[in-house]
Amino acid sequence: MEFLQAQLRMIPFVLQPEPADFQAKVRSPGTSFLATVPIGTKAKYRGKEYWRACKTDLREAFGHICAYTSLHVEEVTGADTVEHYLPKDKHPNLAYEWTNFRFVCSRMNGRKGTKAGVIDPFLVPDGLFQIDFPSMLMTVNLAEAQAPTAAQTIKILGLNDEKCTRSRFRYAHLYATEEVTRNFLSQHAPLIDAELTRQAISRGALAEMFKKQPT
Repeated sequence: MEFLQAQLRMIPFVLQPEPADFQAKVRSPGTSFLATVPIGTKAKYRGKEYWRACKTDLREAFGHICAYTSLHVEEVTGADTVEHYLPKDKHPNLAYEWTNFRFVCSRMNGRKGTKAGVIDPFLVPDGLFQIDFPSMLMTVNLAEAQAPTAAQTIKILGLNDEKCTRSRFRYAHLYATEEVTRNFLSQHAPLIDAELTRQAISRGALAEMFKKQPT
């Protein structure tokens, strides 16, 4: 499954075709299970998490990038998860559907939970989410119609908390100090890469920003 790196940002992401074995490994057993659940009764999914069979495919489809933080999720330590954009408890018909899955780190999955109001990574215009340098805070393009929902997404997911801003700073600082290449930055922190391009900030200018930032 080829991921379209050129179309990768933090939000939006491009929906990729479902894996060839998705029907056999996920949808078919999931549909069979749901057929045993009485109408109007909430499904109990423990032991029926067939979506886990496509975790590797989902990771590849998203280029190893968390759909909400726009940061690389390490395969060993990142605790990647299959996030159901529309909660499976409320939308059981989508519990085993590829189109409802988003690749996210476990922290973001836990923060979103079943909350409404988080913008869908597949339905966001490029440039809606932006980065302020050197604070590394995530901001919103207020000229976009979806700005209120985007701002709510940042709040619900805590995308400007200390952990998130520190992680963004680490990638940007590694680039500014020439410890990583621009290609590395684009593959591990694509929103930062995109924002440096949009704002026409050079590596040297970024380094100067960090030098002047109060400690």
